[in-house]
Amino acid sequence: MLLFKDRIETKLSFTYQQLFNFLNSTEPVIINFKQKQTSLYLFNFIKAICNQIDLTLLDLDFTNEEVLNLTQKNYEPIVIQKQFIEIQNIEDLKTHLQNSKSILSIFTSGTTGQPKVVEHTVQNLIRNTKIGPKYQGNCWGLAYNPTHIAGVQVLFQALLNGCSLINLFEATRNEVYDSIKLNGITHISATPTFFRLLLPFEQQCENIQNISIGGEKSSEILIENLKKIFPFARINNIYASTEAGSLFASHGVGFKIPNSKKEYIKIEKNEIYVHQTLLGNSKELQNETWFSTGDLIEWINEEEGYFKIISRKNELLNIGGNKVNPAEVEQCLEAIDGIKEAYVYGRPNSVLGTILCCDICCEENISELDIKQQLKEKLQPFKIPRKFYFKTAMEVTRNGKIKRDKNVA
Repeated sequence: MLLFKDRIETKLSFTYQQLFNFLNSTEPVIINFKQKQTSLYLFNFIKAICNQIDLTLLDLDFTNEEVLNLTQKNYEPIVIQKQFIEIQNIEDLKTHLQNSKSILSIFTSGTTGQPKVVEHTVQNLIRNTKIGPKYQGNCWGLAYNPTHIAGVQVLFQALLNGCSLINLFEATRNEVYDSIKLNGITHISATPTFFRLLLPFEQQCENIQNISIGGEKSSEILIENLKKIFPFARINNIYASTEAGSLFASHGVGFKIPNSKKEYIKIEKNEIYVHQTLLGNSKELQNETWFSTGDLIEWINEEEGYFKIISRKNELLNIGGNKVNPAEVEQCLEAIDGIKEAYVYGRPNSVLGTILCCDICCEENISELDIKQQLKEKLQPFKIPRKFYFKTAMEVTRNGKIKRDKNVA
């Protein structure tokens, strides 16, 4: 049975039997694995967890200088050689994964700055994993960075049900569509940035059963477009973080804290806070009873507890004495026909202090004048960007999210 297949250009594929051969071999485990080959990383990852070995998950393309900055040590592979347990079949694999006491050190995505490390137990990472006969036989598109928390949770979801994984991380638009068709992918979990890659809508993918969106704020427009591309898919919008993992979900942009987590998640002054009970271990979190996520909400129906994420607290900009929420401007931009993606940020200006700028991915027949005229109908003048930069693609973090490090206060 197929375990893992890389993108079309490499044509690398591995079966579960090949995994078992590796697990039962004398090949050592590298606890700080760093080679840009996802299949080797996956085999090493599984062998470590089955053998109760702790791992530091470094991005596979980290340079040695980046590792030094993050860990304060020069990179050298740390190798563990010992008598490894034998695993003969998928049931053995599931048992050892579910009972593992390994601790995984995972770096945050660095969306707004320097990545930080958070330690998670395997038990914490699999607490929301759905396991059972109905989940077997699925084929997962691995669209997240496999060393980050969302990617790790996709790995566990697939492995604990004996499913196949098709690598879509950093794939092009055509590679994604071709992989879905050729490999019979049924489930994809990815960022809004990844799914916007598939726009504008041109074709349907009828074999997809489930779409999960996470890692960034989504929008009604994106969800409506995904319903066109994946007409038979159940669409889940997931709220999660590296510090806490997956916390709650919905089928649209509106969320509600589930009853089972009301003791551990609260909203104060329109910001989401998470109790330390749900958090991994991190130096930055040691003295926090309630972790400030920095995510700001707007109530859809406060009486019934429904809200939507509108921005991050540290993204609000002071433009000429007026507070501007970049997410509001981005949403208006992405509602304009032909605009796939927008990133709004502040840039220092010697006269005005800060001016509003925007990076845009759009069709060639849209001009800056057209965009400004449409924005005037929706936004106050100070919320309309002064500078527009047209891009073929957005700069993203290693986890496939828009890199939001340009903002100034």
